[in-house]
Amino acid sequence: MIRVTHFNIASSFGEDKKSDWTRAARIIRESAPDAVSCNEVSVHEDFVPDLDMPALYGDYLGMTPVFGRATSRDGKGEYGVMALAEYKIEFVDKLLLPTPAGYEQRICLMTKVYAPTPFHFLVTHFCTRNEYPGAREYRVAAIQMITDKINERKLYPAVLCGDLNVEPGTPEIDFLHTQWDVCNDQAEPGVWTHHSGAMIDFICTYPKGAVRLLNFSVGAHTAASDHCPVTAELEF
Repeated sequence: MIRVTHFNIASSFGEDKKSDWTRAARIIRESAPDAVSCNEVSVHEDFVPDLDMPALYGDYLGMTPVFGRATSRDGKGEYGVMALAEYKIEFVDKLLLPTPAGYEQRICLMTKVYAPTPFHFLVTHFCTRNEYPGAREYRVAAIQMITDKINERKLYPAVLCGDLNVEPGTPEIDFLHTQWDVCNDQAEPGVWTHHSGAMIDFICTYPKGAVRLLNFSVGAHTAASDHCPVTAELEF
């Protein structure tokens, strides 16, 4: 059994607008995961120049981090996503997802975790609901690109985690269901992962039927982030 936790850690800034990377890190540690994915990861950006979140989280959690740079928000530091694991983990690829010119580049970080049954561990962060015209179509195209790359390179089995910025019942998540198993389907009705009251943070597995979901849970909302962590227990 592998325990996977995903958390949008908001670049260390909590609901109180104060920077404290340890708050989200403690929540992750308490979840006791084997592998972790994080969104909104900051490295030496101007507003907190000493903050190297992959290094700090790796040391604190006793895990190996892999950082995926998406962009530089201030022209100096780096911003993106990361994967961490207690097992050996290695970088496989970074997909530049369909993104219109002039907007934040969205990516999918692809790694391989050498657990007793190795698996490919993917982290992404889609555009916000109405970030630009046609955002819905761009999110669907991103799902297809990720799936195509997995099939092209035979990256099976795969676990995809991320803040997808849309909730169940939308065309994007309906499309995701046609190709992936969505762990969030096991969530209790009415449970949310973002302080807006929406469930937008997901853990999914591929191919359909290849990974057994033992349990899925949503962590409590705290001051550490505007998101809640989500955790899945998986059997390969």
